[in-house]
Amino acid sequence: MTFAFALAASTFCPLLMLGIWWRGLTAPGAIAGLVGGGLCAGVAPVMTIAWGPDGWLGVLISQPAAWSVPVGFGLMIGVSLLTRSAVPGTVARTMVRLHTPEHIDVDRHP
Repeated sequence: MTFAFALAASTFCPLLMLGIWWRGLTAPGAIAGLVGGGLCAGVAPVMTIAWGPDGWLGVLISQPAAWSVPVGFGLMIGVSLLTRSAVPGTVARTMVRLHTPEHIDVDRHP
């Protein structure tokens, strides 16, 4: 059960947080973070079962969300910064519409 939550946290948490609050997220960055965070969280249970490390390494491998979530965030941010030209020109307008209260009159139709 822990590994299922680690997988979800390593992929969807960075995607949702950055997708909602950061204008610089690009599609290649999102994909890199999903794949990297997912691989880290997916490899950890295999290593735990096959290898069963002891000590601090065993703790890190048995609780992969502690390091796979930052890997997902880091990959999304890093790749997005490298592919800034892929950010659509309409992102700023979309973010304003998403974060403006509904009672304020802004154009909500594309």
